[in-house]
Amino acid sequence: MRRLILTAAFAVLTSPALAQETPAPAAPEASAPETPAPAKSAEEQAIETEAAAFSAAMRVMQDELVKTTTQEEADAVVAKYQPQADALADRMSAFLLANADRPENADKREELLTEAARGVRFVRELPAFIRSAVDQAVARGNALAAE
Repeated sequence: MRRLILTAAFAVLTSPALAQETPAPAAPEASAPETPAPAKSAEEQAIETEAAAFSAAMRVMQDELVKTTTQEEADAVVAKYQPQADALADRMSAFLLANADRPENADKREELLTEAARGVRFVRELPAFIRSAVDQAVARGNALAAE
């Protein structure tokens, strides 16, 4: 479950160029026992694919926001992408809550629920956050141009 939250957040925040520049992880030491990562469920793979598509959409949204000239235009851009954020957040929430309720997660259920809430909130609020960041960057650029 933690892996899904981190994967979704990473997919949203990284660009393909950055992902290619990331160094490969170091090989495990020969004495360390090899434990394969647990297989991902079809649902988890689907959410990760949806998160990657959402990441691409957020980059497009950012580009569109940079081109807006009025608050109304910016509002319309965010409104266009918010349903995608809400859909991914809802899907993640259902999946993460179901995993937190599994018997094998009983001892760490509260921690998993907290992480799930943070991850879902992050995805849901990302369009507004990106808009705010673009607005701030434009305001800084305008202030520098005025000097």
